[in-house]
Amino acid sequence: MTMQEIHTLGYICKAYEISISELGKKLHKTKGAISQMADKLEKKGLIVRKKSDANPKLVLLVPTEAGRKTDFIHRAYDREAVLATLNTLSQHFTPDEIEAYYKVMKAHTQIHLNKTKA
Repeated sequence: MTMQEIHTLGYICKAYEISISELGKKLHKTKGAISQMADKLEKKGLIVRKKSDANPKLVLLVPTEAGRKTDFIHRAYDREAVLATLNTLSQHFTPDEIEAYYKVMKAHTQIHLNKTKA
């Protein structure tokens, strides 16, 4: 799986049911890009499309059991990777320096996201 696929799957699993439009807004992607990604995830058996009970015209993306398992494994992998990174950083930097770094990176990410919204 690509990084985009696994992270898209993660958003779908977190929401459990989400429309293509909603997911596009969260990921700052077009509906077309999300639709193509949904096709790939659906072909891999990780999600299904279903009509909304409240609005039959609305199609929702829903994770399958295989999709939820894949997301769980990926989240565990991410936790291990973050812990390993923090352990390595703590050998060279103080907790305050590490916290400052993450604060800067969070601001940097927000700046980037705001530019892509325009």
